[in-house]
Amino acid sequence: MISWQCSWQRRTNLCFGGKSHMKKNLAFIMSLFMLLGIVAGCAQPAASAPSQDAAPEAAADVPMAYMTADELEAVLGTEGYLVLDVRKAADYAAAHIPGAISVDMDAAVQGDIEAGTAAMKAAIEGVDDTLVLVCYSGKKYAQASTNILSSLGYDTSKVFTLQDGFNNWSEAKADLIETGEGVAVTPAAVAFEGQYVVNAQYVLDHMGDANVLLVDARGEDAAKKGTVEGAIAVIWQMFAAVSEGAAGDPMWGTVLEPAALSEALGAAGISPDKEIILFAAAQNGWGDDGRILWELVAAGFPNVKMVDGGYDALVAAGAPIVKGAAAYTPAEVTIEAIDETHLINTDALAADYANYKIVDVRADEEYEGQVLYGEAKGGHLPGAIHIRYTDLFNEDCTLKTNEEIIAMFEAAGLAKTDNIVTYCTAGIRSAYMQLILEMCGYENTWNYDESYYRWCACQEVE
Repeated sequence: MISWQCSWQRRTNLCFGGKSHMKKNLAFIMSLFMLLGIVAGCAQPAASAPSQDAAPEAAADVPMAYMTADELEAVLGTEGYLVLDVRKAADYAAAHIPGAISVDMDAAVQGDIEAGTAAMKAAIEGVDDTLVLVCYSGKKYAQASTNILSSLGYDTSKVFTLQDGFNNWSEAKADLIETGEGVAVTPAAVAFEGQYVVNAQYVLDHMGDANVLLVDARGEDAAKKGTVEGAIAVIWQMFAAVSEGAAGDPMWGTVLEPAALSEALGAAGISPDKEIILFAAAQNGWGDDGRILWELVAAGFPNVKMVDGGYDALVAAGAPIVKGAAAYTPAEVTIEAIDETHLINTDALAADYANYKIVDVRADEEYEGQVLYGEAKGGHLPGAIHIRYTDLFNEDCTLKTNEEIIAMFEAAGLAKTDNIVTYCTAGIRSAYMQLILEMCGYENTWNYDESYYRWCACQEVE
């Protein structure tokens, strides 16, 4: 139960000089109050009622209650429970929880409350069950649905939202998904386009090709819960200098030297003669696929891609899912040198700091100074522009369109002629951001892979 309590208290103390002046003072105060009343009656009210032409204020969101994936599994198919999938109808058609009913609430999320209300009203007609709302991540679509259910008079004590949405369910309960024919989550006409990005349908069309290697960048633990059939699993740390020292030390977390990187990639079977297709958890993760792709580009790999929408998009498109990653097939890999075209370290950044626009891609609380991951101190680089990594994505985990992302960059004050450095905590999310900037035409961009861990340990912050 969540409760809100607000109180306002004003105390006024009047002090009088003595008993002999009591009557005079009281008479004066009464006269003063009468005068103030007259003035107030003639004055314009401080907060007048809005005119009929003013836009109505949006109603406050109705508090949501949550149900975990395990809790939903325990009651799935039980009488008295009804699962409403409030995602876009196309995504429901591609993959959904068994027994769920589709109630497409995209119109409501886009502002057409009337259409959303009509859809929900039809779905709950004659229903008095406990409702479980399934959206993408347990946020926007579920909130819009909860608000509408409340406006329709439904007992909201019987309305729950699946915690972390279908995105989490598709990983935690991969064996409890009904799939239809492959449906691309994002229509090609409005999808992000870039040389390093492919959609889920592309993976379905090419995953059987002999020269294609699927790489689950979420790692083996996540793959054990569910991954695409045939994919190997890796983590970014396998290809970074993290075995010695600690976060914040010089060059910790940066790209391995060529010989060490060659050995690490070869052991995993990631070789430049293959088309490497990486996927991770989109905005629900850290951009691990982007970090590894960024390293592979720097290592000279000619054909590397990452999946728009990540693992969830692959599940929704009907990719075959198994528990556990494929075994590595070691290969001979030789990296001659690391191309530093889009890489910058602390010394180089500090030496020419005024020549760069710095973009902090971390979450709000990190930018504002909270220490969450063992940083030496909180804050951000001086003058850093804040563009969250998660701002790149739609609710369904796919990337926003090029036009939308460029508009966001321009609104933040970035021009395509600027020298732009991205950073996060350890150069993971910022590598993803650098790639997106590059694909949107911002060519003079660098990922600061020592990132905030190192900067805050040796430089001033705000």
